[in-house]
Amino acid sequence: MDDLAPEGAGIRGMRERAPLVGATLDIAPGPEGGTRVLLTPARAARCPTAC
Repeated sequence: MDDLAPEGAGIRGMRERAPLVGATLDIAPGPEGGTRVLLTPARAARCPTAC
């Protein structure tokens, strides 16, 4: 996998775009290996009508 960047463009793009839409992005090691990616949208995005 030498052709992959240490941090892929996908992750970099997610980090750049999340705040643009008011979201938070959390990237951490997964509990059983791998990587856990959690994108939490702003409340308005989760609930477009009055909640």
